[in-house]
Amino acid sequence: MTLYDRTKKKVIDALLNDERTQDAIIEVINDRGVVTLLGTVESHELAELAEEIASQQEEVITVVNSLNVKHHDKTTSMS
Repeated sequence: MTLYDRTKKKVIDALLNDERTQDAIIEVINDRGVVTLLGTVESHELAELAEEIASQQEEVITVVNSLNVKHHDKTTSMS
């Protein structure tokens, strides 16, 4: 397992271990410490929380929050 794979795993594990984000379906992409979060979450607060959790992991340089927020009949992007 490479450093980048371990970093990605740490982010995924942290998201799954937090009861506030564990049910969200979030794809994590790591490119040399730049972590991108993809998917759709229920609120802006949840998207911001996922970003905060990801940014706190070792070896994460920056987080690109590309999560979409679900609003009844429409979806908006955080980026």
